[in-house]
Amino acid sequence: MNPLRLILGALAAHWRFVGLTLSSSILFLVWLFPFSDLSDLVTTVVARATGNQIFVQTEKLDLHFVPQPAISASQISIETSMPLLEAKWVKVTPGIFTTLLNLGTFMKASSGDPEASRQAMSKVSLSIDAEGVLGADVDMAIAPGKKSEQGHERSRLTLEVENLDLAKAQSWAELSLKMKGEAEFSTDMLLNFDFSDQPEGDFNLKFHECWVNI
Repeated sequence: MNPLRLILGALAAHWRFVGLTLSSSILFLVWLFPFSDLSDLVTTVVARATGNQIFVQTEKLDLHFVPQPAISASQISIETSMPLLEAKWVKVTPGIFTTLLNLGTFMKASSGDPEASRQAMSKVSLSIDAEGVLGADVDMAIAPGKKSEQGHERSRLTLEVENLDLAKAQSWAELSLKMKGEAEFSTDMLLNFDFSDQPEGDFNLKFHECWVNI
């Protein structure tokens, strides 16, 4: 008898055991994988995808499978044209289906293609949960939105910020006025990140025990 048929027959007869063994091996390898060593890679990929406009550095990376695939990081610093922004913890949950549909565009953007980088910004689908951003907890979601009246691609951005420390915000923004207290902010808006169209959306801002010295 053909040896190949013998092997395939044995695998088919014990498919449950084979499937369990393979899945267990993959999960075990992922669990042991040193994600913390990928911090430099994350910095490089984000920098290339944003045209060297954003640099992200992390202390520790972790992978999550439940309730859906996600990556979390602790002690994050983000460098942009603005002052340095830091967070104690961030969890990023990508939109798997949208990401797969636009995988080619994202790969070109990560290699430094400027046109692909522009297109990729309107194709991003993900949610971000963060703690310790200027003392605040942040929930943000980005997904492809409807086009503008001019036909430009736009993204939908929803954002909720709670317990924002106004003193820390004032120091980070390098404002001349002094502030104390806390603030809450939320928005649901449509925009393109090159701001070729005016953003559209709703904004809500609340202050708690606010004090301002002009």
